[in-house]
This record gives sequence, C-alpha cells and structure tokens, in this order.
Amino acid sequence: MDFCVASTLAPAERARTAVAAGTQVQVVVDGRPARAPYVDLDGTPVLVVPAEHADALRASSLLCLRMSSPGGLGTVVLSGVLAPLSAGSVRPADREVVDAALRSAVREGVAGVLLQLLVEDVVLTHPGSRGAEPLTLADYAAASPHEVLARGWVLAHHLNAHHRVDVATIAAGVRGVRRPELAAAEVIGIDPDGLDLQLVDLDGGWQYRVPFRVPCRDLAAVGEEFASLVERYAVDDDLV
Repeated sequence: MDFCVASTLAPAERARTAVAAGTQVQVVVDGRPARAPYVDLDGTPVLVVPAEHADALRASSLLCLRMSSPGGLGTVVLSGVLAPLSAGSVRPADREVVDAALRSAVREGVAGVLLQLLVEDVVLTHPGSRGAEPLTLADYAAASPHEVLARGWVLAHHLNAHHRVDVATIAAGVRGVRRPELAAAEVIGIDPDGLDLQLVDLDGGWQYRVPFRVPCRDLAAVGEEFASLVERYAVDDDLV
C-alpha cells in the first residue's frame, strides 16, 4: 500500500479507506473470539456472523469493531449497535460483494446471518502515534474511500486469475526476456502509483516495480494503465 498517498488523505477519508480495505473482523461472544467476514456498504460494515452468535451480538448495547490496515492508514474503531440486514434489502450494486461474504462463511462451515453495524462513533488512530482522533459521523459519512488503496488487491487477484497472458507480457518486457522463458509471473501489489510484479525465469526469482504514467484514483484508471503497459511491452507473435 502506498504510504505517501495514504498520508495525504483527510482523516475521514483515511478511516473510510481502512474500513473499505478489510474483509474480516474478530468479534468476542461470551468471552470467545469468532471471525466474521464483513463487507463495507458505503461506510456501514455488514458482518456475516454465525447464526448461534447473532442473538448475543444483537443484544449488545454497544459493539466496537477494530480495523487495522497497513500502509499508513492507521487503525479505525467503529462503535455502534448491530441490526438485522435482510438479503433482499441490499442494493443491486452491492449484491455481489454480500453474496461473496456469505459464500466465504459457507466455506468455513458457518450458517451466516447478515448484521449491519449502525455506526455511532468513529475514532482514528494514526500510524506511529499513540494519540487517537475522534471523527464526526457527518465527516465520516461524507467522505469516500480511496478506491485503489482499499481494493487494489482485489484487482491484483483478478488480473492474476483472468489476465495471466497480459501479466506475463508485462513481466517479460520489464525483465527483458521472451514470454516463454518465464516459469511464472504475477501481480503482488497495486497502489495508485504503480504495480509490483513477481516473476520466475531461468535465472531465478525477481521482483520489479512498474510505475504508472500518472497516479490513479480509481480502479478504472488502473485498468487503463494496465492496458497501456500490455501494449507497451507486447512482443512480436514469433516470440510468443
């Protein structure tokens, strides 16, 4: 994650980015920790909790979710109460991420119940500082997450899974070899200023930083930069 970009974000934007970047939190029920997949729906965390824990969590008068993110975003603590969220009330645009969280719970053998955290208090602890900064709910609600910092890793997984040839094309071009000489190539990180590649060829394993032409604010812009890199490093057909 890009430390410089994170440090330029306003506190509320940093908090929203940290919340949007997460996929799982830990809750404590009757003194026992339990992992809960969650998704960020426009600043409201929606947890997928085991059915047997749902009533106890809903009965809590106050619940705190602590979310720590690397890369200079700091730690965010959201406090509030949990309320049911019916799958039918989820906006169509959010349907895919909620379904993915439910599937994640099923893979772990959990019958998931959707609970949304009605946020009442937000505190941001800056990295490297012992001090905490309370945020107003109005500022938190009005802010937007930095999409690339929050979800760049999702795009990296997508590129590795569905655009392997393009990733290899960039890796071969950066390394200065033909694509068939690569045993493996993958994107291991994406931030607003570029992507990080890991590759293996006949001479061993290597990591390269590939900068973008301009900083990217959203994933669509990253996609355009990725396409530009593929075009730049494309090799002749007789080499592939």
